[in-house]
Amino acid sequence: MVRFIKLIVNYVDCLEGESQSRFLLQFEVGDVDKNDNRFLENGIKFVNKPHDRKEWGERVAHFRDPEGNLIEIYIML
Repeated sequence: MVRFIKLIVNYVDCLEGESQSRFLLQFEVGDVDKNDNRFLENGIKFVNKPHDRKEWGERVAHFRDPEGNLIEIYIML
C-alpha cells in the first residue's frame, strides 16, 4: 500500500552513473524490499537495489518509468 506520494521538482539525481533527472516521483511504501521483488516479477528493471540512505533516514530503491523518469520507493528508517 502506498501511504504518501510527493513530487520533487528540479531534483539533483544522486545516483552514480545516471544522468540527472528533472524530477523525482517518490512513493512511501510499507516495505521497500517486498515491493522490489513484486516489481521485478512484473519486469520492472531497477536503477539500484534497495539500500539504506542513513543521511536521509530512508531505505530506498529507484527505477525509471517507460519515458525515463526517475521513481523512488522508500520507507523511513
